[in-house]
Amino acid sequence: MNTTEKQESQKTVVAFVAGLLIGGLLVWVFSSPTDTDDSAMKESSDDSAMAVSKDDSKKSDVNSPAAPSAPAMADVTAPADASLQVGNQVAGEVVVLDGATYPISSGWVVVRESEGSILGAARFDTTIGLIPQSVELLRSTEVGTSYDVVFFTDNGDKVFDTSVDLEVAGVSGTFVAQ
Repeated sequence: MNTTEKQESQKTVVAFVAGLLIGGLLVWVFSSPTDTDDSAMKESSDDSAMAVSKDDSKKSDVNSPAAPSAPAMADVTAPADASLQVGNQVAGEVVVLDGATYPISSGWVVVRESEGSILGAARFDTTIGLIPQSVELLRSTEVGTSYDVVFFTDNGDKVFDTSVDLEVAGVSGTFVAQ
C-alpha cells in the first residue's frame, strides 16, 4: 500500500467512526427515557391550557373515552353572587363560555359529561386577569348529549387534579351539544 492509499483508508475509517458516534448520539438524544414530568401536559404560555397528569391513577385521564373522573367531594361553596353562563353549542372540541362571575380568585372551569367524565378544563385567575373565553376539550362533545360546566379550586400547582382540586358547590351551567 502506498502512502496515498493509506491516508485515504485512514480518512475512510475516521469518517466511519465519526458517523457512528454522531448516529449513536442522535439515537441517545431522541430515545432517552422520559421522566414522569414529561408525561404531564404542560401549561401553554397563556396559562389557560389544561394541565393533566396521565401517570397517576387518581388523576383524571381526559384522553380516555371512559375516563374515571369522579370528582373529589366538594367542600367549597360558592358565594351567592357566583354564576356561570353557557348556552347550547355545536358539538366539537371547544366549549365557549357566555360569561361568569367567579366564586374564587383562582381555579378551573371544567366541562364534564353528566356521569362525571371530565372532557376539559381551563385555568382562571382573576387576580392576574386570566379569564378564559372557552374550554378546549380532549374529546369532542356529541350531538344531543347534555354536559355540565363547573368550577374547581386549584391547590396552587396549576395542574388540574381531581384528587386535590375540589369542585366548588353551588354554581354550574349545563348545555346540550347540537
